[in-house]
Amino acid sequence: MRFGPGVLLITAAIIIAANAQAEFDALESGALFLGTDTSDPKASGPAVFREPNNHPFAVASIVWFSANKAQFCPAEAEVVTDPLAYDNFVVALYRFPGFEVSKIRKIPVRLSGDLGRFVDEIKEQLDESDNKESSEDMREIAVRLKDLIPPFVEDRSWKRWALTAVVIRRGDSGEHEEGSNSDRGRRRKPRITLETVKLVLRLSREEYSGKTGVESQSTVLSRTTYNIDSRFLVKHAERLTRNIDTISVGQFMEVMSTMRWDMVVNKRYAGDAMIPCGQSIPSTGNIFQRGHEYPRLQRWMGL
Repeated sequence: MRFGPGVLLITAAIIIAANAQAEFDALESGALFLGTDTSDPKASGPAVFREPNNHPFAVASIVWFSANKAQFCPAEAEVVTDPLAYDNFVVALYRFPGFEVSKIRKIPVRLSGDLGRFVDEIKEQLDESDNKESSEDMREIAVRLKDLIPPFVEDRSWKRWALTAVVIRRGDSGEHEEGSNSDRGRRRKPRITLETVKLVLRLSREEYSGKTGVESQSTVLSRTTYNIDSRFLVKHAERLTRNIDTISVGQFMEVMSTMRWDMVVNKRYAGDAMIPCGQSIPSTGNIFQRGHEYPRLQRWMGL
């Protein structure tokens, strides 16, 4: 599944990134869904993985399962200070057999230090790095990153911050659905991708008030994009259902967001129940195991 040209380079890049130590002192996490959520709110059991229209739910559930495995629990704190938790979460995503790395990008970013220009500065660099993506989507990502900047910093030792976002995007694949000989009037196949975004930067802090700002600096924004293998989800729907608790897109937005950010942006999902971190963790398992399809899935789940 991932044994084409360049796989060794991609693997090395993921592992090196995940093993980077002391890259940041504190981390803020957010989640974002772009596109139309076609999932049936009443969907449960194998239907979440078997029915392609429910795959936004499926991907959200797998992401949450991966976070549990890594003990990466953003919603339980205002700030994450354990870099290994986030690193292990990234590795767990990579190890899932139904996620295929398609792009790894390191985008140079120059920040002026003007918080009012932060969104435009990030968006400009995102637009230049990939002109095939929606400019509106790039702005959504930039806005989410700005939302993660804490208004106050109490601990003076926290100088380098990581702003991270997990993005599920549902769009068109560019291919047409089967069943017609003419492209005219045919619907395009839906495509779901997953993306992790990380921006490490220095924040300024007013001496007495603790109010934060952004320093003038050059930094790097990291983006890793995964294609979702829908056929894999369909094929293994029964086993995935037995071992992964399913959550909605709204719950995904909640549990993958650090506490302060979550309270600001998720009011429209207020009807969804909060899920405690650790609920989906198997009793045993090693996220670094590999193998081929079915044995590999067993190992990833810790079975």
